[in-house]
Amino acid sequence: MRVTLRAILVIVMLYTIALIGQVGYAVYRHGDRAPDQMRELLLDAFARSREPHVALLASDVLYRPVFHWTKVDQAVQDAIDARETSVWREGSPVAVTYPYALTAMYATKLIGVRLSHLLLGAGVILVLVGVSLVDGLVARQIRKVNVERESATIFHHAQRLRKASVPLAALVYCGLPQPLDPAWVVGPMAATLVLGVWLQAKYFKKYL
Repeated sequence: MRVTLRAILVIVMLYTIALIGQVGYAVYRHGDRAPDQMRELLLDAFARSREPHVALLASDVLYRPVFHWTKVDQAVQDAIDARETSVWREGSPVAVTYPYALTAMYATKLIGVRLSHLLLGAGVILVLVGVSLVDGLVARQIRKVNVERESATIFHHAQRLRKASVPLAALVYCGLPQPLDPAWVVGPMAATLVLGVWLQAKYFKKYL
């Protein structure tokens, strides 16, 4: 139960930081064109998806609780429709805030799609982690037979490296307000995770 709550908390924190980064940069860099720019990034992310239906599902899973169930998307749509009528007033609270909400809606879908890219690479990463774990345990056995020194410092540093690799990679990829091939993120993330697991296995306690 505690692990599940911690995982949910980490996901919420990552989403919040990535969303603030995406929306903040888009508004600062593009001003009134922020929604259009975010929509272009979303389309680019969909185009890079190997499994479009998975990307669509991931974007909806993240989008619906935040904007659909809260009726925010309906309010934004009403504001867009009102622009074509006489009730629209430039400078009103609705006119001022709706572009930011629309940008956040596109950014949320973008974060969901990019998370799906990372999830689709999880299978290969797990295989690499398994290989590194076995190889690290073999290295540990060799160290044990040769009576080599053990290092708790290396073990704990490797543990921190392993724990930080996935959240950090997800934050960078989901929060980056530029088009990016997921391979540039999945590759370093996998290498860091594999290295952390291998070092932990090698420098695990000599005697159990």
